[in-house]
Amino acid sequence: SRSFGKKYKPDGPINLIFKRFLAKHDIKKDLTSSFLMEKSPYELGIKRTNIKENNISTYGNMMNRDSTKLKIYKTGYKRRHSKKKGLSKLDCYCEQKVFNKIDRIYELAEKFQNDKKSLKNKILKEYSILIFFILLPLLGLIFPILFGKIFGNDPLFELCNTVGNDHLNSCNKVHFYVDKWVYDTIDYSNKVIFPLLSIITICVIIYIFIKIIKYEKLKAGKGKMSIKENYRFCKDVF
Repeated sequence: SRSFGKKYKPDGPINLIFKRFLAKHDIKKDLTSSFLMEKSPYELGIKRTNIKENNISTYGNMMNRDSTKLKIYKTGYKRRHSKKKGLSKLDCYCEQKVFNKIDRIYELAEKFQNDKKSLKNKILKEYSILIFFILLPLLGLIFPILFGKIFGNDPLFELCNTVGNDHLNSCNKVHFYVDKWVYDTIDYSNKVIFPLLSIITICVIIYIFIKIIKYEKLKAGKGKMSIKENYRFCKDVF
């Protein structure tokens, strides 16, 4: 047998000398891992990477890639960003920012896992600008609610810029001594800016949700999924 050899001594017992072929096995395992990396759908064009799970077999890597696939994908951002152009380049940049924010949230959740109040305050503090941007379109509702009709309802304060003592005594409206063109300018500007901000904000929210799903799929080692599987996965995530 090649796994062990025999040595005989004329005046002594038989000595069995075991030979180890671990080096050969390790080389084969390393080559197999490299081959799987290169043939992966998330191949980054990097022939050698320092992201290797030590003391885990190739089969273990394939069955438990919850963090490996995500790490490999994030490692190739710089290379992918340099090759993309236009909107694809912007998408790659924004995706990296979103993934970094998600990583930060996971770090905070692990750090404050026993103190949800501190976790909430920390998230609100770090992401206050993003939250303000998302809520910014709501400011566009202030003017219509206070001074103009919205959703068919009367405003809280009906404005009137008519002057005269006789008129003031009989008018129950709020008197607003501003030229009509100023009021109209504010009204029209609000009607243009508010929908525009709303559309931009909705698009940003949808984009963030898409990237969150992609992040979680990479983290879970998921590949292509059917519509039903995607629905169940999104339901579990959110």
